[in-house]
Amino acid sequence: MYYNKFLHPEKIFSYLRATANTTDDGHAQRAKNLFTRLGSNANQILSTSSKVDKSQGYGTVTDILYLNPHTYSNVCTHKSACIKTCLLHAGHNNRHLDRRDNTTRILFQFPLSTIAWILSEIESNAIKAHRDGYKYAIRLNGTSDLPWHEWIDMQKFTEYLKTMHADIIWYDYTKVHTRISTPATPEYSLTFSIDEKKKALDYALTAIRNGHNTSMVVTEPTKQRLLSTYPYLCVDGDLHDMTYLYSGKILLLKYKIAIGQDNTDPKIIVSHDRVRKLIQNL
Repeated sequence: MYYNKFLHPEKIFSYLRATANTTDDGHAQRAKNLFTRLGSNANQILSTSSKVDKSQGYGTVTDILYLNPHTYSNVCTHKSACIKTCLLHAGHNNRHLDRRDNTTRILFQFPLSTIAWILSEIESNAIKAHRDGYKYAIRLNGTSDLPWHEWIDMQKFTEYLKTMHADIIWYDYTKVHTRISTPATPEYSLTFSIDEKKKALDYALTAIRNGHNTSMVVTEPTKQRLLSTYPYLCVDGDLHDMTYLYSGKILLLKYKIAIGQDNTDPKIIVSHDRVRKLIQNL
């Protein structure tokens, strides 16, 4: 219950009204017990990845929360052609589908308790990172697109961590265009992900003009050509996951093979002409 003071329960229960248990009182142990009953090890809820781990070479320890975007319809409300290339099935993630699914279930059924567990782990890891001489960053939407900024008072929790001699960087990717329709804030770094929809370029323009980054999947030849032609605007998004280092940039990502998925001729790949059109309109 201690972490409830950093949460907005009314907004959480409003979003999760179809699944959330209204008796949830915010005890982290409740979420851990349910996680164990579902068959998962409750030693930790946050994870990492090979790309996220690259940030450590830049002096930052990063954690990431993985959910299953297919467990409930509102885990990732704007999913489209990206389903075929979802990171849930990329790399080593395919080995942990049951755990991702269980994490999603406990969050959606007992959100206050689960978020309390998440925040307690963030606190512990941020303090350890500071003690070891690192910065600390957290990406809560690893394979989801939830409104964490509406559920957690990120500024208040950041200020609390500073009293513990630690700090935190909050960042995420999103396809929800309303989240990038206002100017970027230092509390929460967002990168808008372009998809195959026609209006995506308009949303990307808005994102960049508001100081947010935008990301897109391109072929390797297109990526190299754009990096060479527009070095002031385009960034190699595969070097690391530290998107918060940039403001108003275009992050170019290579197409990743999703294990076990039929992802031939994926619509998610953005053409060179489409990127050039975006840049010309800036």
